[in-house]
Amino acid sequence: MVERVSPLAGLTGAGVSGLVGEAGPGVRLSTRTDLALWQVAAWPDTAAAVAAALGEAVGAPPPPPGEVSRGPRGALVRVSPLKWWVIDGPRPDVDAGLGVALDLSHEQTPVRVEGRDAAALLSRIVAVDLRDAAFPPEAFAATGGHHMMLKLWRRGAERYEVFVMRSYARELWSALAASARQFGLESA
Repeated sequence: MVERVSPLAGLTGAGVSGLVGEAGPGVRLSTRTDLALWQVAAWPDTAAAVAAALGEAVGAPPPPPGEVSRGPRGALVRVSPLKWWVIDGPRPDVDAGLGVALDLSHEQTPVRVEGRDAAALLSRIVAVDLRDAAFPPEAFAATGGHHMMLKLWRRGAERYEVFVMRSYARELWSALAASARQFGLESA
């Protein structure tokens, strides 16, 4: 099997930098190369059937727009009215009469932003209200940030995953790292 190489290889160097206080770094940045990401598009009259099949495939109910459903076989998010992402799940088996599946595993790069100051950092980059009431855990948004199209998933109280097109990954990492130094940055 071919080993995937991150577009961030050589840039992310592990270490701590910036204004690190007594409590340690406020932000941790990392990435991963094991992303399995499928985009599934349905036709207007088959959207409900596709959503139900995808929910069954990951083992979770299909989520409403702006939310993620996690199951034992991956996560499911509706990224537009007729499109879903299956994250870290199996290849969707979609009948051509219902829709089409496309592998985006190499097209998107995930950047994890974690720590007590993760939301403060991201609020300087993305146009999303990251307060708990507006963007709780398992919320998902398509947004712009630093002149790039981004997808943002809040995976936990202080944990986010930002998906960016592979060709912009280094630019996003550099922007996040530069801004994160004011909070103390740990890179992994």
